[in-house]
Amino acid sequence: MKKIVLMFVLILFTGILSAKSDIQLTLPLLSFFNKTMISAEDYTINNNNLFAIFDSNFRLLNQNYIRDNKIGFYESVTISTPNIDEINSFWGIKIALGPSVKMLESNYVNLNACLGPDIQIFEEGIIIGSEIDIQAKFTPKRRCSPIVGVICNIDFYSSLPIYESVIKEKTEEYRYENQIYLYTDWYVEYEKHKTQKYFHFYLQPYIAFCINLY
Repeated sequence: MKKIVLMFVLILFTGILSAKSDIQLTLPLLSFFNKTMISAEDYTINNNNLFAIFDSNFRLLNQNYIRDNKIGFYESVTISTPNIDEINSFWGIKIALGPSVKMLESNYVNLNACLGPDIQIFEEGIIIGSEIDIQAKFTPKRRCSPIVGVICNIDFYSSLPIYESVIKEKTEEYRYENQIYLYTDWYVEYEKHKTQKYFHFYLQPYIAFCINLY
């Protein structure tokens, strides 16, 4: 938790020092066109979902443009959970950074694009990928602006182990009134596999709230 707070403070500090900067708060809850392919030891996952709902996903993003330049840079921190049931991680931190470009700028709307690598840090490992963030900022000249955007995310490496749920049988013997009885029960056991290949693609639309710091 201390690392999360420190990262938020660093992003806010960077935004204040920049000539033109903004802080964006968003809560993206769902994603579309999920494609997941994972190869592990004696276990594979190949899922295609039209949409998926995240358990928790809070995102803080900062865009920086020096003076009137059209090209700047961005940083973002996301508290997220993996939307793959076989990964035994409740939540983690996603950090992304890279260049940011103003494709359109007017008094009513700004169209921005961000591109950069990202890393997700969990208790049992990391996930590495890249993202493209395209957004439309309305009323950009005001102190506060609503934003509509979409993130295209591609993850291509993971050191997280995969847990396979296996149903097993257990038989116990007990005696009652000089009679022997057998009692059979079924239970779920999770087998851990080391990830060898990892690929995850999805589109994540969002609505954000922006505070312009200039």
